[in-house]
Amino acid sequence: MLPWAIILDVMLVVLLIATIIYALMLNRRLALLRSDGVKMEDFIQRLNSASQRAEAALSGIKMTAENAQDVMAENAGKAAALRDELLFLIDRGEKLSDDLAVILTAGG
Repeated sequence: MLPWAIILDVMLVVLLIATIIYALMLNRRLALLRSDGVKMEDFIQRLNSASQRAEAALSGIKMTAENAQDVMAENAGKAAALRDELLFLIDRGEKLSDDLAVILTAGG
């Protein structure tokens, strides 16, 4: 009976050693995973910060585009008024030149 007890004790010791080795390997992997988790958390925070800055920049770009659109609309209105005035002046000038031509041909 004594040899069986020793064999079982040796098997138990071997299994315990294998369990300890596996636990050490698992502990090392868990430490790496925790380390990567901290790195991932830092990355997420930086990504969140960058997206907030990008959102603020886009908001600024949108405001600038709206202001530029307002200015362009105002300038387009002024340009249309100037065009109308120039067309009126050209029309008046043509009428005056026609009248002058009639006067010159009648008098000369």
